[in-house]
Amino acid sequence: MDKFIRNIGNEEYQKARTPEKLIENEYKHIQEQKKTSVFNINRLTIIYFTVAVAAILLINTIMVVYVNNSLNEINILQKELSDKKQKNEILTREINYLESPERITEITTSKLSLIQPKDAPKFVNYNIKSVK
Repeated sequence: MDKFIRNIGNEEYQKARTPEKLIENEYKHIQEQKKTSVFNINRLTIIYFTVAVAAILLINTIMVVYVNNSLNEINILQKELSDKKQKNEILTREINYLESPERITEITTSKLSLIQPKDAPKFVNYNIKSVK
């Protein structure tokens, strides 16, 4: 600033050196510093904001990946559950077939040569004490 002032004439230089002008120049200088400091504060604010947004996006991405993995695991477990239910149903049908009275009667008559009685079976109670 002094270089500019010295380049003008001596009379103008003396006018620029008056206390009022010096105060005015100092005031302008302070105002310029405030502008640059506000700009620096704004720059820091932008940097902090950018870092905060980046952190939020990173956390969001991690959560999306975690949720996707969980959904995949749930789908796998649901398919496995469905397969187990189907297998259980097949085994239940097989048990019912193997326990069916018709099947047992067929096996006893054909393979074991047992005869189906014509009358209902009679139950006899034996008194074990009297048999001695």
